[in-house]
Amino acid sequence: MDNNKYKKQILYKCLTQTPQDVDLIKLWNHLYGTKKDRENFAINAFENGYVDLELLKDIKLYKGMDELITKAILVASSKDENKEICISLANNLVDKKLKNTLIDILETDDLKSYILGEK
Repeated sequence: MDNNKYKKQILYKCLTQTPQDVDLIKLWNHLYGTKKDRENFAINAFENGYVDLELLKDIKLYKGMDELITKAILVASSKDENKEICISLANNLVDKKLKNTLIDILETDDLKSYILGEK
């Protein structure tokens, strides 16, 4: 058996013993998973409250996936350089009120003033 098979077996054993280790799952998916495996894991993680900007790369978001898009916006908006991407994502929201509110928030430089109704 070559080294790669040993590494795969060891990684698999670690995964079965620590299934909550997200970094290990991401490593497994990167090395051995299919694109669909990565997407399913990322969607499942986001739907269950795990937030990781890196996981967004594995998710294909479609119009109508309002909950997932909103979570993606909230995670991505933590970095200023993602502002345009977030606004673009918000435009895919079906719920017009949610869409408009998120875009307003994203376009507001002073979120505290927005929340307090000063803007």
